[in-house]
Amino acid sequence: MRPFSHTLKPHVLSTRPLTSSTRTLRFQLPLTGTPVATQATRRYAGMAEKAALGVERVSTDKACPVAGPYSQAILAPQGRTLYISGQLPATRTGDLITTSISEKTAACLANVRAILTAADPEASLSNLVKVTVFLSDMGHFAEMNGRYESEFGGHRPSRSCVAVRTLPKGVDVEIEGVAVV
Repeated sequence: MRPFSHTLKPHVLSTRPLTSSTRTLRFQLPLTGTPVATQATRRYAGMAEKAALGVERVSTDKACPVAGPYSQAILAPQGRTLYISGQLPATRTGDLITTSISEKTAACLANVRAILTAADPEASLSNLVKVTVFLSDMGHFAEMNGRYESEFGGHRPSRSCVAVRTLPKGVDVEIEGVAVV
């Protein structure tokens, strides 16, 4: 695990699971380099998880489950910034949507919306300040963009859209975002 560094806070050296509900966090104090170990309590699915340095892991069973070793979202407490991992066009049970690009885009944004409300029940797509859309082919851009515009209404967050060679699980669209909640 790569150390998380901040000039005023400890560096995380490693984590070691103790039980299903706790883990030991090993820190190195920035000025002295002294290693310190502590335990952090983990919460369960559907709830925010307190992690090292006050960062919270956000997860919900109302969005597509993650496809690998990462979080659905991470909430940084200083500015209440929520970093939402790329969401695939899938149901909350993980079944892939195989219809049009428009429907796939809607499914991705439904998962983003579910994660936003897991972090803050009052949040919506209007809390997004930056969105990145990944497409398997730029030929899908017009259809994705039409659905994207209808989902966001008048809200216009900063956005990037890139075509990539391949996406996880062979999907055609993936959407990630950054929100203030």
